[in-house]
Amino acid sequence: MSTETVRVVLVAPISQERYFIPRRKRSIAWYAERSLAVADRFTPGAGIEILLYGSGHDGPAVARTELQPQSRASWVQEWATRPNMRRRLLTDAVPRSRVEEFFGLTHESLIRSKPLPAAELIVKQVEAAGGAPTLVIFWLDGRSQAREILEVLHASRVENVFWQFFGDESVIDSLWREEKVHKGQFLPHVSFHFNTSWSVRKISKAFSRWHAPRGA
Repeated sequence: MSTETVRVVLVAPISQERYFIPRRKRSIAWYAERSLAVADRFTPGAGIEILLYGSGHDGPAVARTELQPQSRASWVQEWATRPNMRRRLLTDAVPRSRVEEFFGLTHESLIRSKPLPAAELIVKQVEAAGGAPTLVIFWLDGRSQAREILEVLHASRVENVFWQFFGDESVIDSLWREEKVHKGQFLPHVSFHFNTSWSVRKISKAFSRWHAPRGA
């Protein structure tokens, strides 16, 4: 595998309580660990950027965080757990994690995750800064904003970003299959993996196949 510097960004929703159980498969912590492994294949020892999207105090919000290999435990504690989740009636709250503080989460919060703001933020960042080729591993967990996201990506001037979306096919907008959008036939830098499980090798290979002609 090439050691070219590649920026890896994981984008994850906060809409389900089970996403905040670190030892559980398909949790935020689980995907963060796998995304670190993807980054390591391209740039050994590299960290990743993680965007968490959901509803904040004033509507849709995106928390921008960074995860380094040596800070896994502290990052998970602050951003991938909710210590006040499922708190028993009449019991005192414990100190909130950073994700609870950022999104204003309580033990009874009902979260709606809108992914479009996260996609727009990445586009703005790359348009402004340029830089290394970027692999965005974007987790979708509902039928929302597919058309809007694709319109933003189509209109952007970003050329060095590969968007690898993934999600459970049973809850994903059918638009991703129309005109073979998921195979890159609508936009060559957009792909969709219809499963919430994926291997580091598969995700890395899809990006490398897209990036190879540009790096030649």
